[in-house]
Amino acid sequence: MPNDFIERLAMGEFETVAGRRKIIARARRVGLTRVMLFNVYGHIEPGHHDLDESRRRAVIIEKAVKAFRSAGLGVGINIHTTLGMNMSPPRSNPLPYQHQIDFDGQVFYETYCPIDPGFQAYTAETYAIYAGVEGVDEIWIDDDFRYKNKGGQCFCDLHLAAFAEITGRAWTCEELLAALESPTPLPTDTAVQWSQLQDRTLIDCARSLADAVHDVAPQMRIGFMPPSHTVLFFGAPCAREIGRVLNPQTRGLARPEYGAYTDLDRLGWSVYAPCWGMQRAFGSSYDGWPELETWPGTGYNHSARVIQMKLVWGAMHGYVSSTISNSRIDKPARQAIADAKKQIEAVTPFVASADWQTRGVSLELSENIIGLRAKVEDICSLNMAESRVLARLGLPLWPDGGDGRILIGNSPLARQAELAEFAAAGMIIDRDAFEVLQHLGRNDIIGGAELLPVPGFPAAEQFADSAINGEAAGRRQTMDPLSAVRRDLPVFELPDTEEFTPLHELLDQDGKPLGVSSWVREWGGGRIAVLPFRLSDATGEGGLVTSMRKTQVEAMLEWVTQRELPVRFGFDTAYDLQVVYRQNSAGDRVFLGLANFSLDDVSKLALRLPVLASAGRVEVRMLDGRSNWQAAECSAGEGGCIELPGKFKIPAMQVRAFEIARK
Repeated sequence: MPNDFIERLAMGEFETVAGRRKIIARARRVGLTRVMLFNVYGHIEPGHHDLDESRRRAVIIEKAVKAFRSAGLGVGINIHTTLGMNMSPPRSNPLPYQHQIDFDGQVFYETYCPIDPGFQAYTAETYAIYAGVEGVDEIWIDDDFRYKNKGGQCFCDLHLAAFAEITGRAWTCEELLAALESPTPLPTDTAVQWSQLQDRTLIDCARSLADAVHDVAPQMRIGFMPPSHTVLFFGAPCAREIGRVLNPQTRGLARPEYGAYTDLDRLGWSVYAPCWGMQRAFGSSYDGWPELETWPGTGYNHSARVIQMKLVWGAMHGYVSSTISNSRIDKPARQAIADAKKQIEAVTPFVASADWQTRGVSLELSENIIGLRAKVEDICSLNMAESRVLARLGLPLWPDGGDGRILIGNSPLARQAELAEFAAAGMIIDRDAFEVLQHLGRNDIIGGAELLPVPGFPAAEQFADSAINGEAAGRRQTMDPLSAVRRDLPVFELPDTEEFTPLHELLDQDGKPLGVSSWVREWGGGRIAVLPFRLSDATGEGGLVTSMRKTQVEAMLEWVTQRELPVRFGFDTAYDLQVVYRQNSAGDRVFLGLANFSLDDVSKLALRLPVLASAGRVEVRMLDGRSNWQAAECSAGEGGCIELPGKFKIPAMQVRAFEIARK
């Protein structure tokens, strides 16, 4: 598998001979292998150009393509604006096509509606112009291939007319809005039909531009950005169909986004969310070149150390190629990119080999939250909060990883056909997911349990003396760590049967029980555990990211799945350490990616690796930040407990790879 580093370049950077020479020299210094040429100078100009202007720019780009090709670099073109970037200014002379209109009637003059056949033809011709540039490997769609307005849908007259044809009646915008809104987590029938129309409009536009590209260049790959947001906003079926029509004959390309542009937001970085979005949208049919953006300006820069960390952490998730913005081109940033490239090359044989199986807990995230318009304010996030909270617990996370599932937000709605399968394999359900299941009438899963508002002020919490509670077993503590969300926590009414086991109660100021707030159910169809938290909301993060909650969630997962987690470690010496776990097919070696997201070094670490429980002695190799392997032997105790030698420190905001093998 190639280790491509692809540099994004605006026109002002490559339109001169001197600029191109500078880019080629930088590529050789830091290991860049490809360039992505934008057809704009940035957000400083309108993105929709007259066709003659696109032809003029295509000539400039073709000169650059020839130069970069001669230097041995691969080349793609990124069409910055398709439907419209709401960060770019509108044209002074608008194109004669339908603008996107929000639910409140606001016209978005910098965006156009994909349902307009004239605009589809204009867009198709624009893509055909750039597809005709000689020497180009791929054409990229940027992240504006959605309705970039407040409501995330278009309410223009063309959409209303199309919906009238579908439903057999005319609609005013006000009538439609009333029919779309749902007081529950479930969508109305009208909302489902309206969402399907919005999706079909995007899919038809994608097909139109893909046909135009492939008429000019039949084997041209069309890259799509970003699949994770499309799954979140419009659902996996929409994203999957867009991917299929863009690349019907070739393996596709996608550019998922990590999110979190600054060092201050480093804990919000989630490689899991784009990894899960890619899996939901495309399975294994697309390659991912995730994007590292290092925007210039106060508060929008990554430190050099974090640039390296972010690129390598993506590689630990299998993204051994990355897209890089060159907003920072100083010496420390260049060195960080070069060091990251070496680290990634060293881990690629492990993360890209079929002999290494990735295991972990699968978080099932919210889907189509804009399209369905059902209690959006409660479950709307960029899929980062839930990944962030649970990754910070140090759980090994992986889509379909085989070690249980955690259902979050409206995920049960999108995964209805799979719920029985999930329960049989073991799953945890958050508060929002439970509410969706309750409204769906899925008593086959929740057994008739009901969610109720807490009948008083929760001042403390009492944990049952059960091994399923981990370190929390038998403990009582105040609600102070969860003060931000204590009024939002529910209680549950459970049927009086042996299937249900309460694990946790809320108590009032006098210590009297207010109700059961977490519990498990075991029946012939499987095992579930229910948490009272909204895991799509990071408000209560301070009360969740603790040693006690970590062991509780780990114990719950091991109980519902009836198998040990592939890796566990404590918080006392490894706060904010995140992990990706792989083991080889023979079961005698483990490969770990460990990212230290804290501001403190991890100088001592004990791991539990059950697959090595009977090893006795193991050989440990660690890949450091300069791509040097260090080795040592140590003992493997009961249950596969291994205390790493002190020299295997994991510095703050760095990634280390460990290979641990039986002796």
